Amino acid sequence: MIENDIRIEEIWRLAQRAGFTDLKLAVFLLEPLLLGVGEFEEFLRGGRDSTHEFIKATRAFMQNQRNFFLYKGPPAPRDSRYRYGLTGRISLSPATITVREGEPVKLKAIVTNDSKSVWLPVSAGAGAVMLGCHVHYADGSVFRESYQWVALTSGEGHKIFPGETVAVDVELSALPRGPYVLEFDLVSNNVCWFAMNGSEVVRVGAEVLRRDL
Repeated sequence: MIENDIRIEEIWRLAQRAGFTDLKLAVFLLEPLLLGVGEFEEFLRGGRDSTHEFIKATRAFMQNQRNFFLYKGPPAPRDSRYRYGLTGRISLSPATITVREGEPVKLKAIVTNDSKSVWLPVSAGAGAVMLGCHVHYADGSVFRESYQWVALTSGEGHKIFPGETVAVDVELSALPRGPYVLEFDLVSNNVCWFAMNGSEVVRVGAEVLRRDL
């Protein structure tokens, strides 16, 4: 059997590259240090001579012993690139809205991350969490699924952590004249709609009137 010398400095350098955050070396003595009764009592009291002998024996034993433990620190929190457990709460106002043809549909939303995952911002691409809207006619038939998505935070956005709540100004593109039901759900880009995980959707009635009324 060919054995290589263990170079702890090299192992630690490679471990850091792999993401480990700490390395601990064990100091121990398996070979017994035999003491007389008086020497043993002196050792328990921390006597200088017996303690020195123990340290000397331990150092000699440890010359060819290297037991070490690598630590990666606490696991990174799960984020919205993964479907499991993605849920949220949505509150919208007003509950019904009336606009004229050509006008955008504007609402106020309060969104809470009630999952254990960190929601990524719109700049993340895949896994970015946004507020999505499906538009249905008043009779329940579909006008357009995934009509529009709205970012939860402004600009490039920022992460939304578990338990965090954000206020969102929602502005949907103008709809043709008629009555609608706007169904809002949270969506993780290229991952899933939150309703697939049992998260509740919120519906708002909308009426689009002729411009001249």
